[in-house]
Amino acid sequence: EYDEGRQALDIFEEAGKRFGVKVNTYIKEGNVVPTIVEFIQDLEPDIIVMGASEGRMVADWIVAQVLEQTRVPVIVIPYGITYENYFQ
Repeated sequence: EYDEGRQALDIFEEAGKRFGVKVNTYIKEGNVVPTIVEFIQDLEPDIIVMGASEGRMVADWIVAQVLEQTRVPVIVIPYGITYENYFQ
């Protein structure tokens, strides 16, 4: 899981560089929604970009829970996006 997460974060970092957007990436372990909500409260980011897992319902549920508990916009990158198919 860590390696897949790191690969996804590399895509976000590269996209930020290409478009001149400052991107800070983090990997956290824990119960998904509480960990994200706590992290948002501590960091106070402008936006959250998350990679979705294979199950669409899971991604929808996580985003809904995060949005209910915070005021930070959330963008979910669909499952299966890779560096090669994103930047080609």
